[in-house]
Amino acid sequence: MYQFLVNNNPRRLLVILLLSSALVLALLMFASGDRMKPALSNSHQLVSVETALLTLQPSFVEQHRILAQVEHINVSNLGFDISGTLAQLLVDEGQRVQQGQAIAKLDTERLTADRSQLLASLKRKEAEAELARVTSTRTVELAKKKLVSQQIADEARLALTSAKAAVAETQAAIARLEVEQSKTVLVAPFDGMLQKRYADQGAVISAGQTVIRLQQTGQLRARMAVSGKDASALKEGQKITLLNGGESIVAYVEAVIENKQRETRTQDVLLLLDTGVTDLVAGDTLIFSLPREVHVVGSWVPRSALSAGVRGMWQLMTVVDSEQSFLVQPLLVNIEYFDAERAFVSGVFTDNTQIVTGGMHKIQPDQRVSVQQPVLTMQSIGANPLGFNHE
Repeated sequence: MYQFLVNNNPRRLLVILLLSSALVLALLMFASGDRMKPALSNSHQLVSVETALLTLQPSFVEQHRILAQVEHINVSNLGFDISGTLAQLLVDEGQRVQQGQAIAKLDTERLTADRSQLLASLKRKEAEAELARVTSTRTVELAKKKLVSQQIADEARLALTSAKAAVAETQAAIARLEVEQSKTVLVAPFDGMLQKRYADQGAVISAGQTVIRLQQTGQLRARMAVSGKDASALKEGQKITLLNGGESIVAYVEAVIENKQRETRTQDVLLLLDTGVTDLVAGDTLIFSLPREVHVVGSWVPRSALSAGVRGMWQLMTVVDSEQSFLVQPLLVNIEYFDAERAFVSGVFTDNTQIVTGGMHKIQPDQRVSVQQPVLTMQSIGANPLGFNHE
């Protein structure tokens, strides 16, 4: 048949081939169009975005973070009131002691010898005083009988007074020596832990020289430096909250120091930590969040709603209702304050302005989008922020 068509009518064969090719091409295009139809349909779908309405407010509460350093209530450098040789160290570094417990002792041989000498001297002077008393009694009797002169009687009476004074003087010297002997024992003025020692056994210690550094155990306190304005907002006995990482610690204002530091122009505030706090040590740093009201008109927005704008500014993406869809438009704003999740912004916008709250990488200016429901409303931070309690 093919040979017949070629031999009899070549043109007819050419027409048949062209028609067959066109038919095959049409079938292929139809099949390809069916496969591309869903993709083309998807390319025209609008991006769905979450939005919120801005809430204008005349001011916002800024959380001013202040560092507070933990310290012991008492830390004392202990030493002896008198000089001498360090005979014993009864505790070592890191050991705990109780109030009144002996910590160190000086050698007392010299003081013991001096005391023995004074006791012997006291006995001699007591004997002399007794003799003076007997002599004075006899002389007075003889003077009454006119057997001795009044001069001799007066001398005997005053000799007795002098002997009694000598006895009292020796007794005072013994008492002073006993006081010095008591000072040869260094005792703990409070419950604490031996932080450091500065002398070893056998060393010669001078009066007032530091031998041991003792830090008080038990309740801790914290110290922070604040401005005069912030100090006026804190009252003695006021309950506040400090942060140690993610943990909240209750503390009470112990005192607000009246004078300012010359270098920093700040005032120290002492805080007593709650007695239940046991996992802190001196030198740890806590954070106190002090609220300050800043009078700037603006609105809170989620940080995810912000993106970089032109000339180093920040921008929000607003959505405007337009022909059964929403049109995205940029809005330049200033960031007045931000925390971990929110930012307070100011700019040229009105109350209930609708903004995109996230997914900035999926949209661009003048793009049409669809809005998810419901539309949220931005709320301001509460009136009593973390860290400030009026109790």
